[in-house]
Amino acid sequence: MKLAKIILLFVIFVVACRAKQEKKTTFANKPTQTDEKILFTDNYAGYSLLFPNYWKIDDHSNSKNMIRADIYKDNLVGFQIRMYKAKNFRLFTDSYISQFLTDMQNHWKGTIKEEKREFYGKLNHESCKAWIYAEKQNGENWFFKEYLFQNNDKIIAFQSGIYLSYKDTYETELDKIAESFKFIK
Repeated sequence: MKLAKIILLFVIFVVACRAKQEKKTTFANKPTQTDEKILFTDNYAGYSLLFPNYWKIDDHSNSKNMIRADIYKDNLVGFQIRMYKAKNFRLFTDSYISQFLTDMQNHWKGTIKEEKREFYGKLNHESCKAWIYAEKQNGENWFFKEYLFQNNDKIIAFQSGIYLSYKDTYETELDKIAESFKFIK
């Protein structure tokens, strides 16, 4: 559990640092260009998705680690994609969101709350979106949107984070990327 907290804090740190530093895009599996979208496939985790060709990716799909990829734009907005195993999707989601809120509260010493959560799909193939707002102790306001996808006991999570002032600019784009998600196995 302690390792999970450390990893989660690292993810938040990476998202926050995107606004300050440029990272080189690398690919473990060469993406395919489709119109103005790039098709990314993670064969090990068994999914694919499309993202705009003006976004960047750090591909970790050649490993068996929990973190599968970081997809981001202009160091302002992005996802970290993670893979988990759990038999009960709703219990996992409750625990996952609760742990995220606790970790962020402890890390940022501000206020954080889940505004809304939606489940959709069918048994063993459910999905969930959660809207989370945070105000850091230093006054920064953040928006997080979590997307979770289940295929039997496999769960893929997209952790997105963005300054609240950019929410209206990028939330639709985050949704479109998440909507393109498909399990391939």
